[in-house]
Amino acid sequence: MADAGRPFLIAGAGPGGLALAILLRRAEIDARVVEKAQGPRTGGGALVLWPHGTRALAAVLGEGPARALGPAFRRVHVRGWTGALTHDLPIGKLAAGGGGWLMALERGRLIDALLGALGREHVRWGAPVESATTEGDRVCVRLDGGEEIEAAALVGADGFHSKVATYLRGDVPPRLANMVAWIGSSPTPGSDATRLTSTDGQGRRFLHIPHATGSWWYAYTHASFGVADMAALRACFRGYPPPITDLIATTPDGSWLRFELQDRPPSTVWGTGRISLLGDAAHPCTPDLGQGVCMALEDAVVLAATLASEAGPTEAAFRRYEGQRSERTAGLQRASWAVSQVSCPGSEFAAQVRDTVFSAVPAAALLSGFAAMFADPAAQATGAKPTK
Repeated sequence: MADAGRPFLIAGAGPGGLALAILLRRAEIDARVVEKAQGPRTGGGALVLWPHGTRALAAVLGEGPARALGPAFRRVHVRGWTGALTHDLPIGKLAAGGGGWLMALERGRLIDALLGALGREHVRWGAPVESATTEGDRVCVRLDGGEEIEAAALVGADGFHSKVATYLRGDVPPRLANMVAWIGSSPTPGSDATRLTSTDGQGRRFLHIPHATGSWWYAYTHASFGVADMAALRACFRGYPPPITDLIATTPDGSWLRFELQDRPPSTVWGTGRISLLGDAAHPCTPDLGQGVCMALEDAVVLAATLASEAGPTEAAFRRYEGQRSERTAGLQRASWAVSQVSCPGSEFAAQVRDTVFSAVPAAALLSGFAAMFADPAAQATGAKPTK
C-alpha cells in the first residue's frame, strides 16, 4: 500500500514498534523503524506477558513461534512474608478460552524474534527522532543531526522518554512511586515450574519466575529503605521464605538491574494529524501489573488493523485507534500506580492493613479483575486472530 512514495516511520525498535512494523509490512504498508540506539537493545531481563499480551504476540509472530519463546505458567501464588499462601490463582485455566496464555521470556529473545520476522534491513540504527511537524497528508521528521525525512505518518514508539510524546504533550515530568525495582537471573531452579510466586512484605515484594535452567526474579523495595546494592538487598529479604535469599545470593555480580519506579498520569493527547503514539510513549506505567509490553503489543495490533480498515494512514484512522485504546490503557495505568502504592507500604501498620484486607478478598473477585484485564474488546473487535 503506497503513499506517494513516502515511508511510514516508526520511532523506536522496542517490542511495540517492531510488532507494528511487522503488521504494517504484512499489509503492504512501507513501514520503517528509526531507533536512537546503535543496535538492538537486548538487555532488560525477563518479561512476564499476561494472556492479552501473548494473544497479541501470537497475532504478530504466529502462535507456535510465540509459545516457543518462553515457559508458560498455569498458576500464580500470592504469599505473605512468612510464606503463608494467601491466594492460589488458576490463571492458565482462566486464560484458556481467550486465545492467550501466561508466559515469561527474556526481553532480548523477544527482540530477536521480532527483528527476525521484520527483517533487520527495515530498521535504521543510530537515528534518534528529534522533532516532527505534520501538515495535511505528510509528516516532516527531523533526526538528531539535522537530517529531515518526509513521511506518510509517524508513530512514536520511543519509550518513556519519547521525543514524539514531548512534541505532542510538552515536557511532562515523571511521577516517582517511591519504590525501587531489581531484576535478576539465578541458576537456582524453582520447585514448581508451572507457577509464578509473589511474596509480599512490609516495604518489599518479590516475584519468582522459574524456567528450565534456573529462575528469573523481580524484587521491589521501598525507597525509604535506601537499598543500594545486592548485599543490602539480601539483608532486606533476610528471614523471608526460601528460595528468595538463595535466588539473590546466586545471581552473578553485574548481571542485575536496578531502577526507580515512575510513571506519568494518563493523558488525553495521543496525536495530531498523521502523528500518534504507541506503548510507553503513549501510556507510561509502573511495572507492578506487568502491563508495559502487553499494552504495547495490543496497541500495535489495534493500530495496524485500524489502518488496514481505513485504507492507509489517514487522520481518521489514527483518531479512531486512539479512541479505541485511550480508555483501556488509562485504566491499566491507574491500576498499576495503585498497586505500586498499596502493595509495598513502608510502615508496619500499613502492611498489616494491606494483609488483612487482601487476604479477605475472595479468589473469585481477583480472577474477575484479571478476566477484565485479559479481555480487551477493542483488540478483539479488530478481528486479529492468532496464527499457527
